Amino acid sequence: MPRPRTVPSSQALRRRPEIKEAELKVKYAQYDRKIKKSELIPEIGLAFNYVSPLNTNFLPKNVAGLGVSVSWEPFDWGRKKREASEKARSIEQAALALREAENSVQAEVNAKYRKLQQARQMLVVNRMSQESSVEKLRVMGNRYKQQAALLNDVLNAQAALAEADNQYQQALLAFWSARADFEKAVGGDQ
Repeated sequence: MPRPRTVPSSQALRRRPEIKEAELKVKYAQYDRKIKKSELIPEIGLAFNYVSPLNTNFLPKNVAGLGVSVSWEPFDWGRKKREASEKARSIEQAALALREAENSVQAEVNAKYRKLQQARQMLVVNRMSQESSVEKLRVMGNRYKQQAALLNDVLNAQAALAEADNQYQQALLAFWSARADFEKAVGGDQ
């Protein structure tokens, strides 16, 4: 029975798409705040124009112009500051959502791992039960050959072995299902 690879929770956190999405939302909120803070800085523009009109005698041959443009809103009555503080709150909310997603993923991975451990233990128990039933059937077969047991006892031992085989198969199915769920919770192979 193969043992599942153990994956550190940090690796599981890097693989899950909802964590990546939450991290991107945090970055988006940070960039949005930087954009909003940049609106507090005055905008300064520089323009240079050069014109050379052709086939005209009454205009100068070459015309050049240089200009500086400054745009700034000093009296916004605190609007830009409020908007910047709203963006800061959105960063906090995105960080909280990221932390919540990380905690949720860790809880899910831990629960799936515990379920996998339980399924592995049940597999061992059912394997032992199956081996015990095989031995009981062997003993009953030997006793029947020596006429120390009835055919009914042998048939009951065979039925018990069939039930033990069925329970082992069910435990094996539960183990592989739990392992697949654990791999999915970890983020699978990428």
